[in-house]
Amino acid sequence: MVDVDQLKAMTAIAETGSITAAAKELGMSQPGLSRLVERVEDEFDASLFDRGRRGAELTQDGRKFIEFARSTLTEYGMLRASVSGNRRRSNGSPAVVKIVASTTPGEYLLPQIASDFTKQHDGVSVDTLITDSAAVASLLLSGEYDAGFAGQRADFGALNYVKIARDEVVLAVPSPHRFASLDEIDISDLVGEQMLRRESGSGTYEVVESVLEAQGKILPDAGSVLTLGSTQAVVSAVDGGLGVGFVTLRAIEHHAASRVAAVRIAGTPMMRDLFLVYENERRLSESAMRFIEFVQSRRSNGASIG
Repeated sequence: MVDVDQLKAMTAIAETGSITAAAKELGMSQPGLSRLVERVEDEFDASLFDRGRRGAELTQDGRKFIEFARSTLTEYGMLRASVSGNRRRSNGSPAVVKIVASTTPGEYLLPQIASDFTKQHDGVSVDTLITDSAAVASLLLSGEYDAGFAGQRADFGALNYVKIARDEVVLAVPSPHRFASLDEIDISDLVGEQMLRRESGSGTYEVVESVLEAQGKILPDAGSVLTLGSTQAVVSAVDGGLGVGFVTLRAIEHHAASRVAAVRIAGTPMMRDLFLVYENERRLSESAMRFIEFVQSRRSNGASIG
């Protein structure tokens, strides 16, 4: 019989489009996750993923399975939230608001928001998880987290996305680089550059690709590509002279050193919205609702969110 952990694992593969990426997100080995998929497929006597060079794509049976998995995980999360909420109220333990966020809002907006919220709400603590944009929606729908922050919308699930801030993606270059003295460069100037990038699922890189695609442009062939696990890792690698990479402008502005410059791509503004995210139909705890209302009122009152 399929259990909750297996449903989460299969959903992670569907969201990332890759067993390797999902294994990294889940903290599993790739062979271990592959064996899990085989066990689930054996139980249903059906192929749920087409696995090839393009990653893991859902089959028709797989889409039915993932629809069931998401629905089940949502209901399971609602049950857990209800039961644990009753237990906290009965034993007097502190209320906890669980927040999941993608890298940019999680690193540059959430700390101040959480600090201000807890100062105004005695006895409430905030637990956070920083992940990539692709995982925020699935973790919210699993019921494990009360609310989230993301830099892109998911194309599934009954989730509310409330704009709370604007973000710009720029090219980070080390100060000795030939680009550093320029305000902007042409996309073709990147030919042969050592590129530093985030892993699959990063909202920042999704912005770059979607903006370029909308203008009929593509990233030129790089000299080589180094994939790193966080925005700060990319900025630090740029600072160390290891290459250039697209990051949020906030990351450069928060970087302690001044050895990293921001350069824009000519004629290609890379702007995006940052969102507060929560589930439409889910019954949240009083503390979680207060947190959501706090963020929304902060935005509507014109207070700085970052």
